[in-house]
Amino acid sequence: MAMSASIPVAHGFPALPPVKLDAGGMLDEDIRCRRCAYNLRSLSPMGRCPECGTAVGRSIQGDFLRFCEPDWVGTLASGMRWIVAGIALAIVLGLVCGGLAGAGVLSPVIINIILYGTSVVGFVGYWKVTTPDPGVTSKESGLDARNITRLAQVAGLVVGPLPWISHLLPELLNSAILIFSSIVGIAGTIAALLYSRRLALRIPDDKLATSCRSLMWFAGLVMMLGLASLVAVVVIGPGAILGVGVTMGLGLMGLFCLLWGVSIIEKFRKAFREAAKLARNSWAATPT
Repeated sequence: MAMSASIPVAHGFPALPPVKLDAGGMLDEDIRCRRCAYNLRSLSPMGRCPECGTAVGRSIQGDFLRFCEPDWVGTLASGMRWIVAGIALAIVLGLVCGGLAGAGVLSPVIINIILYGTSVVGFVGYWKVTTPDPGVTSKESGLDARNITRLAQVAGLVVGPLPWISHLLPELLNSAILIFSSIVGIAGTIAALLYSRRLALRIPDDKLATSCRSLMWFAGLVMMLGLASLVAVVVIGPGAILGVGVTMGLGLMGLFCLLWGVSIIEKFRKAFREAAKLARNSWAATPT
């Protein structure tokens, strides 16, 4: 006798949609595996595809993270921990180095190297979080948000040390580097938030996805205004600065964006950790 039932999952995540089950609780309808198209009829909704090992729940519910390959979801969780660590190190070491520099204990070169190290930690995190999903069979565009995020991180890491030798470079080249860094920062921020929104919808967390989109527009506007001010100073000269009020306003808006971004990162860290645990449990079932 067939019946329709929803399969509950961990607290905080929606249940699977109703599917037809037989008296033994196995699928009683034709559902194709999202990865290999194997017919999953007669399998447990909490099991795995016998052909490719993909969690059955992924074919029923969709690309939610808790049904994706555990190693990949674990990489997302690990990457977010690296990002959080990079932010924490940047704050702590920035304060410590500032104090030591004021006391004349550390040279500017040493301080630059230490702070650059925190950027490397963050880079590792973003690289892990943007690891391609091995379960996606469709080919992504080269201008996909994930790829742009990676390219921006690499560019930022390469350009990062250039200010150390700014006194050795022509003024025009220094200005070009600043403008290029700003453009890369804008593109990378927008791409990262677009990609983050996509991941938020796979948690799923609609509020987090909306927050990512809102921050994308707000941060993009603030950064564009900052870039416009920089270009005005380079083209017209220092006289193009609109005043201390504008500079402080952009600074405060930038700080607001930073704090907003940190709160989003912390939410992702918790969500990825939970999704990784659920994915391990989902894929632990023996294929039948």
